[in-house]
Amino acid sequence: MPSDNPLVSIVIPVYNGEKYVHEAIDSVLAQTYPHIELIVVNDGATDRTPDILNSYKERICIINKENGGVATALNAGIQNAKGEYIGWLSHDDLFLPKKIESQIRFLLTHPNFEICYSDYAISGPDGNIIKNVNTAWYPRDQIIKHMFGGVYIHGSTIFLRKSCFDVVGLFNREYPNTQDVDMWIRLSECYEMGRVPEVLMISRRHAKQGSRNYAYQLACEQSFFSETYLNIGAVKILPELAKIKDRNKVIAAGYEWLGDTMLYKRQWLKFAIESYTQSANISPSLNIIVLIKKLFAWLLMQMMGEEAVTLIRIQEAVFLKKIGKRSDAQRILFGIIKEFPLHLEAIFLWFSYCLR
Repeated sequence: MPSDNPLVSIVIPVYNGEKYVHEAIDSVLAQTYPHIELIVVNDGATDRTPDILNSYKERICIINKENGGVATALNAGIQNAKGEYIGWLSHDDLFLPKKIESQIRFLLTHPNFEICYSDYAISGPDGNIIKNVNTAWYPRDQIIKHMFGGVYIHGSTIFLRKSCFDVVGLFNREYPNTQDVDMWIRLSECYEMGRVPEVLMISRRHAKQGSRNYAYQLACEQSFFSETYLNIGAVKILPELAKIKDRNKVIAAGYEWLGDTMLYKRQWLKFAIESYTQSANISPSLNIIVLIKKLFAWLLMQMMGEEAVTLIRIQEAVFLKKIGKRSDAQRILFGIIKEFPLHLEAIFLWFSYCLR
């Protein structure tokens, strides 16, 4: 290790995390890097979380607050942190033993980076590894563009110098599901981000992260990207558009790119259709290619339905069929078919439930 060993503050925000939070805490306390301050923010938990935290009170700093969401909990931890560097960990995820050591070494030996992130692994609820994720890396001027295509940085892998928050501000509490990507975009406007090509964190997947919140989360994400696109502007996201002299063509090309990204990268069909519509309306002449793309997205939506909402309704119908409520399942499926007459999965399931 380098001779300079700065203090590192790790923040764990937790709300009703009695099942996993002790593992998260233990994974930080087991780090090979010795100079660590661990701050756990109890975001108004109503389960056994406070009792679990109190069992560690000699080894960690505990902040108790009213429930306000992840962004407020992270901000409370950051504001009380004494470390020169900051990292955070979701209460159901785990640090691998050399995480802090590896990332601190990277930042100390790469002074052109104030921020770094790493690869990570995905596990099931029992902690068994499902797969490793090798994250992408992009130079600063391409980060925002690729964030629209897919958020490739896992928040629990991030490490940064605390002073970065003095420049970009804290997490935005108005974004309950996208506070992380909003922060990455703001940071990328000021700093280069480095990647440590090692698996240093385990992201746990479990039932409480299930589809019941998926529709709301998707709506929040789409609203965030729509608002962010308008705020940042096409030229800042796509610098190559600056060469185009006609402002309307710039705006139309930007919306076409946004439609392509939402369609092909995220498969957000309705968002893509709206973006293509904006492009076609702004373009001074009839844009046949954009209209063809819009038609293609519309046909896909008729076959697949609107992303999260239809997915949840399909899952609900399958569940109802399994517990013997066939007529209720048929009713849900028929409603999907009425809305999306070409929805292949709903049509197949509806016929199969009718024939049995």
